[in-house]
Amino acid sequence: MSLLTADDINLECLNHGATKIINRFTQDSREIKENDCFICIKGEKVDGHSFIPKATNASCIIGSDKELLLKESKNHPSKYFFFAPDVQKAVQNLATLARDKSGKPVITITGASGKTTTKDLLVHLLSGKLNVLFTPANNNNLWGVPLALINIEKNTDLSVLETGTNHPGEVLELTKICKPNSTYTTSIGESHLEFFKDINGVLSAETEQYQWMRDNIKDPRFVANLDDPLLDKFFKTFNPTVTISTRSKADYSLSNLEPLDESGNFGFKFSLNAPDSRAYDTSLNFPGFYNLQNALGAIALAHPFISLEEICSRLPSATVTGFRSKILRTKFGLILNDSYNANPASMRAAFSACLDIKNNPKSKVKNIIGVLGDMKELGENAALLHQRLAANTTDFSQILTCGEFANAWKIGAPDKTIVFSSKEEIVEYIKENTGQDSLILIKASHGARFDLIASQLIS
Repeated sequence: MSLLTADDINLECLNHGATKIINRFTQDSREIKENDCFICIKGEKVDGHSFIPKATNASCIIGSDKELLLKESKNHPSKYFFFAPDVQKAVQNLATLARDKSGKPVITITGASGKTTTKDLLVHLLSGKLNVLFTPANNNNLWGVPLALINIEKNTDLSVLETGTNHPGEVLELTKICKPNSTYTTSIGESHLEFFKDINGVLSAETEQYQWMRDNIKDPRFVANLDDPLLDKFFKTFNPTVTISTRSKADYSLSNLEPLDESGNFGFKFSLNAPDSRAYDTSLNFPGFYNLQNALGAIALAHPFISLEEICSRLPSATVTGFRSKILRTKFGLILNDSYNANPASMRAAFSACLDIKNNPKSKVKNIIGVLGDMKELGENAALLHQRLAANTTDFSQILTCGEFANAWKIGAPDKTIVFSSKEEIVEYIKENTGQDSLILIKASHGARFDLIASQLIS
């Protein structure tokens, strides 16, 4: 049950209902249960106000169409109806109120890449002992984060919130809404350059929360990834609380690293070197050296709440949000499905993961095939960034591509790139031309929908 009631909704009340209880807040009319508060969101294609007649179980309605709300209140006199000129702002304010009433710890995770994986790992580690509220999937914007935070309950032990950004100021705004006690920036890379212009703009945007937290939060906890050169430089002038590194000395680091075979999804066994000067053996069962950074970030964030013994016992069973670092054996070869999203930094990381798998002595992979698509929101140099990445695929046998920047991939790697007119043609080509010794990397921005290629091959 929500910590908030109808009395906490500081909006113009058009109709007083029969019950002040709010079970939870939702913007999806299909999910409404008894005593939920239905938030009507006007989208580009769908207007949530049109679903008010289906919100039969709701105790409260919040919307911005005053005339329609007044009309519907006469049809549903037992419900509270609240008018909000700006529904998004109203939800943000209510989320902050819920956070304040709870008083429980809040952790935020941001960064150019790796934040959803780090969030998933952290939630998995904590959920064995604690009741964790978290942002689902990658709902990390000014809508998604408040819609998660607003549903803090009395028995919520802490909240883990992924905060994303594609415009300057967005992380800072989310930070003011969430008031986190602890925060972690995963990495800095070329992402959303259409809005951030250059890598320094990305760095500035992904670290907006730190000074505000230092000024406004008592004893804030800052976890620093020293493997990222830009973050390492940033934290030399902004002292972190805790450090992590896969390569050098830090509060949390690695030793005795050993690759797992296919049964362990080409992940890693390793010893965790902890602040207590002890080493704890554990493993991570999905590929990519960069995921070890994500794991260390999650471990450092989790440690104040659970023991290192608990962390290391739970880490081997961790999974992540679909279409990220997923390995599956098919009759067409070994598929590395990382099709959820992409930017140049995450592409390079995925290339490295493929090479790690190929070079693993326990692997049967002989050739790497990149099914690579468009990376979105890279600005005026987008084509050039695709070309440069293609030039880094020297270890790939082929690149299969389609989309807006297909020719850019071709220019960057002319001898190995095949341009197709559709995703369906790529699927058919793979079915006819690959075998069990192939590793097929599928990666593009979510808008390119290369997850459909993965789904067809896997099914």
